[in-house]
Amino acid sequence: MPSSSLKLYEIVEARDILDKWLEESEGELTPEIEALLDHLDGKADEKIERVGLYIRERLAQAKAVKEERDRLDALAKREERAADSLKSYLKRCLEALGKTKVHGLLATVAIQQNSQPSVTTALTATELYALDEARPYVRRVETVLYSLDREAVLAAWKRHEPLPETISVDLGSHVRIR
Repeated sequence: MPSSSLKLYEIVEARDILDKWLEESEGELTPEIEALLDHLDGKADEKIERVGLYIRERLAQAKAVKEERDRLDALAKREERAADSLKSYLKRCLEALGKTKVHGLLATVAIQQNSQPSVTTALTATELYALDEARPYVRRVETVLYSLDREAVLAAWKRHEPLPETISVDLGSHVRIR
């Protein structure tokens, strides 16, 4: 009788061996082969259930990690917004006091000129292009994206139409754990 500490893959291998024995005996199911098959099937069911429960546990752990990541991301964004808000406050205060630099014991705070100037307009790109004098400063940007039309491919596949060799439709399978 096989050991109860068999791994799932070992149960699958043992089942394959028993299936071959059954084939070699021309389909005659001896009481010994039947007992081994029943034992392996029971063990396989237990192992499969345990692996399914372990998968569920791992998925729950992954969900918890993602939730914690989202919580930490939100916390980091909040802290960054607070720092940006405090920088704006500090800049307004320095400008109101007429100061450009303050040397402290642990930090130096200074207002520094940006390396690149900002360019803005109150008009939309279309409104800007309509102005003759602004046209030299407007460029046309087109983005073309191509993607496989999944719905069109599936519709053709369902109608049994031939598809290009480079496109394939595969109705796969998956494990569901309830």
